[in-house]
Formats: sequence, C-alpha cells, structure tokens
Amino acid sequence: MKKSLKRVLGIFVAGALTFSAFSVSALAAETASRTITVSGTGIVKVAPDKADINFTVETTEKKSDEAQTKNAKITEDVYNALKSKGILEKDIKTSGYYVYPVYNYDESSKLDKLIGYTATNRFTVTTKQIDKVGEIIDTAVKAGATSSSGISFYVEDPNKFYGDALNSAVVNASKSANSIAKALGVTLTSVVNVTESPNGNSYEVFANNKMAMDTVAEASTSASQRNTKISYDDIEIEARVTVVYGF
Repeated sequence: MKKSLKRVLGIFVAGALTFSAFSVSALAAETASRTITVSGTGIVKVAPDKADINFTVETTEKKSDEAQTKNAKITEDVYNALKSKGILEKDIKTSGYYVYPVYNYDESSKLDKLIGYTATNRFTVTTKQIDKVGEIIDTAVKAGATSSSGISFYVEDPNKFYGDALNSAVVNASKSANSIAKALGVTLTSVVNVTESPNGNSYEVFANNKMAMDTVAEASTSASQRNTKISYDDIEIEARVTVVYGF
C-alpha cells in the first residue's frame, strides 16, 4: 500500500513539474512574441577639416635617366613651392613612381619605334587649409606639376561626432516604435534588445564633393593667371541601430 502511494505521489509531482515547465515555456514564448522590432538611422553633417590633393609630375626625354633627372628637379621645385605655402614635408606622400618606354608606330616598317622614356611621379598633399585648396593647386601647377587629378575632403576625427549620430538613431527608432504601437493600440513596456548595425560608424563623403574646375593643366600653362575655385559639401557621419521593444 505504501509503495503504491509513493508511486502515485511520484507521478503527481512529476506531472506538476512538467506542467510548471510547460507553463514557463509558454509564458516565455508569449512574452517573446509580444515585441516590436524597428530600425533607426541617425546622420550628422559636419564640415570637412582636412583634404587630400593628388598631383602628377610627368616628364619625357630620349633617355630614361634624362627623364628621371628632369622629373626629380621639377618635383623638388613643386615641393619647395608647396612648403612656402605652409605645407609640411611629412604631409607630402609619394603615391606612385613609374618609368616606361614610349613608342611610335612606324608606318613604313610596320613596327613600333622607341622614341623615348616617360617618368611619372604621383604624390598626395594633405592639408588642413581647406579654404586654400585652390591656391595650393595653383601653386603646385605654376611650379611645374603636370596635373592635379582629384581631391578628397574628410573629417580628421569623425568619432567626435559619431555619438551624436548614434543618439539620433536611437531617438528615431523610438519614434518609429511608438508610431507602430499607437497604430496597433498597444503600449510599449520596455526595451528588450538594442543592436548597433555593423554598417554603422560610417563616414561618408558626399559624391558631389568636387573641384569647381577640373584642374588638369600642362606644366607650361601660366598658373599665375588662374584662380582655381574649390567647392565641397559637408561630410555625413551615419549611425544605425535595431531596437526590440516589448508590449
């Protein structure tokens, strides 16, 4: 009799535990399903405080060493002219140096004939003198730079502004969640989860950052008669979050 009672009690307790576990699981599932998931984007626009300007010095002579010697002399002249405008030597970086033969197709022999060598020195100038970018270009071209082929504007330390963008993203996510909750006739109770997007912390230069005039000038062009105008837009610092709200 005692054994039977123990068996019945054991079955009862096991059943109660199973029911309890089932109830907790069901409650958790119900709670998890009562959520609203939204995304928020925050953008802060900041004026650039730094620029990279690309220059090229190209020389062609009959002999390779002659082309390189001439190129080195002109490049030195350009560097010195830039330094006179406040550009530090550490802010002038070589981005490429090439020496290659130049051929001319001979109609009579139907062969390519070697007519000389071209030396090309490409370098990038970094400056915080944003409002003097046009003047820097004119100075380099006047000193002998063959061309200026592109400018990149950016913010030196975008992290200083990223927090503002992230805050804006969270606020926008909250507005979306409240609008959805209002439409559904429910009340938000808590934030269940927040995830910062891996694509956040994005520092993007507007596509239409550009030179007002495309300065691709021959070294012989008189840059003293040119007043290059440069225009640029603000930098977009973007943050994105995904927020899960319970209701």
